[in-house]
Amino acid sequence: MQKYLQIAMNEQGTKEVKGQKDNPKIVQYFADVGHSWVKDDETAWCAAFVGSCLEKAGLTSTRALNARSYLKWGRKISKPVVGCVVIFKRGNSSWQGHVAFYMGETDTHIKVLGGNQGNTVKISSYKRKDLLGFRLPKTKLNSKTNIASLVGVGGIAVSQFETIEKTINKVTDITSKGGDIADQVGGIFNSITWPMVAIIGIIAVFGFIIMERNKKVNEHGL
Repeated sequence: MQKYLQIAMNEQGTKEVKGQKDNPKIVQYFADVGHSWVKDDETAWCAAFVGSCLEKAGLTSTRALNARSYLKWGRKISKPVVGCVVIFKRGNSSWQGHVAFYMGETDTHIKVLGGNQGNTVKISSYKRKDLLGFRLPKTKLNSKTNIASLVGVGGIAVSQFETIEKTINKVTDITSKGGDIADQVGGIFNSITWPMVAIIGIIAVFGFIIMERNKKVNEHGL
């Protein structure tokens, strides 16, 4: 389970206080996303709740109080997964909306865990026809992670990565300067041993796996 979703689940039952008093937990949601000027629990707080959960989990939220700001947050996914951010339209306004965390669905409704749902943090159902989009944080394998995970695979050492990097950089430099690359590259490959060829092959395969994995993440959020 995503850390931010666990945080959100632990907040279930938090609700507005009737009368002149305000729930300090809801007021804190606003402060968590940079809006400490809000001192009441009557101001629409669904986006503040989502942002607070994300921020507490170490992720950067939109830090905005309008639900539709999340249509530009993270990355879009076509198939929802539990915990992804869901944005709905609300009323007939082009700017009003609701944002929460996906929990499941039926043929006609989408179940979400969110704040300001009946003035409470709870799981509620919203009409599928009001859906605007599903979003997930931008968390892909980056180059540093890829390289670190390759160290030790097939006996690959950091020093060998440095040699490969220098070779790639040299080919790139020659290509950018033009000239007879067939003559100039010859000297480069004379320094490459068969073990190095094997290493490069492993990196190529690993790179393909990463590419396919990231493609799957984009499409399905898995």
